[in-house]
Amino acid sequence: MRSMLVLVSLAIAALASPAAACEKISVLVYAIDSGRAEARLNGVPVVSSGSEDTITGMLQIGHWYLAGDNVLEVKSIGADAKVRIELTDSCQGQMVDTRGGNDGTVQLVELEGERSVRKIIKREAGADTPYANAPAEGDAGLADAVARLRKAVAEKDVDVIVEMHGPMLKMAERMGMQGADGMLRGMLGELLPAGKAIFEEPLMLEPAMNGRVHVATAGPDRKPPVILRQEQDDGSFQFTTGQYWARVDGRWLIVAN
Repeated sequence: MRSMLVLVSLAIAALASPAAACEKISVLVYAIDSGRAEARLNGVPVVSSGSEDTITGMLQIGHWYLAGDNVLEVKSIGADAKVRIELTDSCQGQMVDTRGGNDGTVQLVELEGERSVRKIIKREAGADTPYANAPAEGDAGLADAVARLRKAVAEKDVDVIVEMHGPMLKMAERMGMQGADGMLRGMLGELLPAGKAIFEEPLMLEPAMNGRVHVATAGPDRKPPVILRQEQDDGSFQFTTGQYWARVDGRWLIVAN
């Protein structure tokens, strides 16, 4: 059995936050058996995983929607791969079953073996996010921003790291997760002194969301540019960041985790 690798995403934690009314959200539920899978929404990698064991999970993806046609691309990798992806509309704070079969399912993808599928998801309006109107002006300066983030991690500079996550933290609070700034600071306060920072090379940059967002990955397996890993008695814990960027108020900042 592999060691458990826990991916922390502050924005996803808001799924469990209570809401006074039904605020509609879009949740992607996935199950990957004996193989690997990749899924992209409007060019943004939303699932990239695999194991000899079944992996199930869910994540909120509505913040990657554009007005009109949205492209969901799913690929199963491996002759024995079995992949199930369900896209469901839910209420903020409502429990979502990671086994699938949720009410409000709007798209369902099931793949076996080496296959790929492309689905169009129509939305009347795009997501209201800090990067919804970000300029699509290429990636000039982004490599420098990633280098600044890595330097802050190496120097354990919590203030700079939190500042660079500003748009993501604001969005998490809008989704109902109060105190996201403090939670990130607390987690970094534990991880930075005891954890191991991993910065793979080379760095790769690619546009998504019609150029409004850029995706940064590193190394031959295209991992996030920053990985903080802490070994524990019951396995390992890791926090990854630096993957999703946009120009906000003229600066490259992290908009998702």
